[in-house]
Amino acid sequence: MLKARFLHRNAASVFWIAAFVILCLLSPMKASAAYDAWTTYEVDCHSLVVRESPDADAAGYAKDGTQFYVSKVSGDWLYTESIAGTSGKTISGWVYAPLCCKAGSSSGSTSSGSTAQPSTLQTASSGTVTVTAPVSVTMRAEASAGAEAIDWIGKGTVLTVLDRSNGFYKVKFAGQTGWISSNYAEASSKASGSSSGKASGSSSGSSSGSSYFSGKLDWQKSYAYAEKYCYSPNPNYRYYDYGNCMTYISQILVAGGLPTTKEFQDETYPFVRIENFVPYMNRTYGISKLNNPAASSIEAGDCVLTDHGVHIMWVLSVDGSTVYACGNTNNRWYYALDAEDIDAVVKTSDLF
Repeated sequence: MLKARFLHRNAASVFWIAAFVILCLLSPMKASAAYDAWTTYEVDCHSLVVRESPDADAAGYAKDGTQFYVSKVSGDWLYTESIAGTSGKTISGWVYAPLCCKAGSSSGSTSSGSTAQPSTLQTASSGTVTVTAPVSVTMRAEASAGAEAIDWIGKGTVLTVLDRSNGFYKVKFAGQTGWISSNYAEASSKASGSSSGKASGSSSGSSSGSSYFSGKLDWQKSYAYAEKYCYSPNPNYRYYDYGNCMTYISQILVAGGLPTTKEFQDETYPFVRIENFVPYMNRTYGISKLNNPAASSIEAGDCVLTDHGVHIMWVLSVDGSTVYACGNTNNRWYYALDAEDIDAVVKTSDLF
C-alpha cells in the first residue's frame, strides 16, 4: 500500500513538472531583454535608416517622431512591416533600436539615459533659459515632440524665450526660429548671447578647448589625413560598420589641430553622432550650420550633410555648383556633389 502511494505521488509530481515545461515552451518569449516585440515605437533621432537586414544598405529613411509597430526583435534591431518613409512611401525593414523609443516616451532630447528636471520657467512667455539637456536639445518646427527636427542646441547655451506653448519654448538659434522642450531648459539670469547662432560658452562640466586653441587648423595636415584614411580607416580608432562618416570627419579635424576634450573624443557622442557634433562646434567655436546652402556659401574645409542629414562629408574643393568631398563610410575621395543634393553645411572652414 505504501509503495502504491509513493508511486502515485511520484507520478503526480512528474505530471506537473512536465506540464510546467510544456507551458514554458509554448509561451511567447521576448527576443530581447531590452526591447519588446508587438509594441509601437517611434523614431527618436533626426533621421532613422531602415534596412532590409541589419547588415544591408539603406532601403529608406524615417523622420523624427514617426511611429511604427514592431513585430520582431533581434538584439539591438527592430523589424517593422510598415513605417512611413521620408520619400512618402511605406517601408518594411530593420531599424537600429537605440535610436528609437516606445511611443509616447519621446523627450525631445538627442541624449538618452538621464532624467531631466522640469523647467523652472513654467509660466513665463519671455526671458532667458539655459539648455540643460545632457548633450543637446532638439529644436523643432512646432511645439510638439513629434514635430520636424530642424537643429540641435548644445547644453549650456543661453536662449531668449519668444513664446511658450504646450510645454515648449519658442527660441531663435543660428538664424532659425523653433521650439525646444521646457523639460530641457531652465530659467537663466545670464545675458543672452547665443540666439544669433554664435556660442555663448562651453557646456557645464567640460573643457571647451578654446583656452588653448589658437583658432586655426593646419589644412595640409587635415588634407593628408583625409587622403590617407579615406579607403583604409585608421586602425587606432573604432570603425562603425553602419556609419563611420562622423568619426572620420572628427579625426580629420583633430589631425589638423582641433583639441579633444571630455566631450570631443573617441567613444563619446559628439565624436560619432552628427546631431551632437553640430551643437558642440557651435557652442564651443561659434561654427554656424546653414540649411539648404547655395554653392557660393560652401568652401573647402566645410562639412556638408546629405541623405536627409544622416551623412556627413568633408569638402576638398568647390568648382562652380559642384562640391567635391570625401568620406570613408563609402570610401569616397573627391566625390562630386551638386549643391541641390546638400541638406546643410557646417562652416568648419572658419577654423582653417
